[in-house]
Amino acid sequence: MKIRGFKFLLWLLALSFISQACNKSLVQYQQAIKAFNQGAQLENSIVLKPEEAASPVHAPLTDVITGTEAPDPAKLPDFYYQQAYQLATKATAGEAKLQENNSLGSALTLAALSAWKTGRTEEAIKRAAQAQMALTQEPPGEKKVRDIALSKAIPGLIILSGLKDTLAHLRNWTQTAMPALANVDILQRDIVYKRIKASYVNNFLLDTVQAKALLPAITSLNQAMVGAAEHPQVQRYLVVCQLTGLANWLSAIEVLRDFSRRMGILEMQAAEAAWLAEQFPRFRMIRDARLRQLEALSTTPETASILSFWKLRLGSGG
Repeated sequence: MKIRGFKFLLWLLALSFISQACNKSLVQYQQAIKAFNQGAQLENSIVLKPEEAASPVHAPLTDVITGTEAPDPAKLPDFYYQQAYQLATKATAGEAKLQENNSLGSALTLAALSAWKTGRTEEAIKRAAQAQMALTQEPPGEKKVRDIALSKAIPGLIILSGLKDTLAHLRNWTQTAMPALANVDILQRDIVYKRIKASYVNNFLLDTVQAKALLPAITSLNQAMVGAAEHPQVQRYLVVCQLTGLANWLSAIEVLRDFSRRMGILEMQAAEAAWLAEQFPRFRMIRDARLRQLEALSTTPETASILSFWKLRLGSGG
């Protein structure tokens, strides 16, 4: 009896450890949500320009991945995003319990978002694909709608967020090239101009499924929004991400125009002048479509202020 009793005790202990391990994945998932929200709160609070201080110019991820605990203002967003990534990675290792609670798709979506925010782009795309598969097995609901849209949007979000660095590279390239080209002939200037133009085209205009450029990224985010009509916060977030990408596009057009003008390219090559002039109407057509989307989603004073900011930022009267 003692041996049987001891075995029974071991069995109970084993069950307890298994239960704790399973529950641990759910706790880690909840902790990952909290950490991600705190990172998003800090990111939203970073003011790049004084005139943006009073306007919530980024439809915040805090509206999408919600939480109530304030972050430590002394820390950087990356501190919390790294926490969220580590916790979400650990949580998704406990796949069975998450599946049982219909939370695996959401946890994988959070893991993808955290990987994106911490620069692990390949892992983010892989996790997003896993999330989409897991979400097909889960019952309908608002959370599922949110996570399907976000997981589908991840590849496009990665591209759009990278355009800030692309623009900085173009600016640095042209600013460095102009003094060096000041005393050379137009042919040498044209060679440099064509290289800079090719970089602009590849990063902003190339519109193929495989291209890692602005236009296909916008298309992918629009496709992700299609099924998210029940979740306007997600739709608003994805539209504003597109508008951020368009702001970088507008700046890139201006950089290219300034460089070509100062290098004498526009005076010497009518075809290039015409091509560059076409960039602004093309930009405005896509800008206006995105602003109409945002206007349809702007139903409160706060969201209306986001719309007003972006109209001003992107020159919607132009």
